[in-house]
Amino acid sequence: MAKSTGKAKPYTPATTWDMGSQTLAVLGDVPRIVREFRSHLMRNPKAREAVRKAEEPTGDKKADAARKQHAQRVTANWMRSNGYTPVIEPADYTDPLTGKKINPNGVKRARRIDMVEQYQRRGILEQRQVLAALAVRMAYEQTEKSPPAIKAIQVDTSPKPDQHIAILMDRISKFTSIFGLIHSKDRALLDCICVRGNGPGELKCYRGRNYRKGIEHMQEALTRLADALEL
Repeated sequence: MAKSTGKAKPYTPATTWDMGSQTLAVLGDVPRIVREFRSHLMRNPKAREAVRKAEEPTGDKKADAARKQHAQRVTANWMRSNGYTPVIEPADYTDPLTGKKINPNGVKRARRIDMVEQYQRRGILEQRQVLAALAVRMAYEQTEKSPPAIKAIQVDTSPKPDQHIAILMDRISKFTSIFGLIHSKDRALLDCICVRGNGPGELKCYRGRNYRKGIEHMQEALTRLADALEL
């Protein structure tokens, strides 16, 4: 058996983009993210200028490195604010005795903050609008779940195939009833936001200069749905 030298080997990236623990994780469809970022650059002259300068070398190594770092920060901030990179946060839990949130071991977790939560944090969506969006999402997610697994082999009590179908049909029926409350002119937008987890810019009609109109339509659509759900 070979003896250990006691020295840790340096990390060797598997690919050119793999930077180990410093790798910028991407959560989502990359081509779509690129389209949304380009749309963001069209609306934000400062961000567009930062990216443009990073692609135009001046011959000064220090200046070029500073430009690239600035462009990377602009890109990373945009991805983080749009839920495309995980947020590192304390994994607090509620103490059953005191009712307070605690984290004695300082445990942290990585969590994706989706677009609905991002809009709430920015003050774009109110609480009842968020609840309406979550009602659609949770109903949809239930239709994606498989029937409960059989934990133990029990011939007499094992669920029958017909029961599995009944459970799935019940879930689909609930989603259909909630989605049916959405006004016809709002369905494409709320399907994009609540079901697929995208922003209004995913729809072609709300890209570029029309992005603000998409945000306003989203607010109005979720208000109408909240009224229909009596939230």
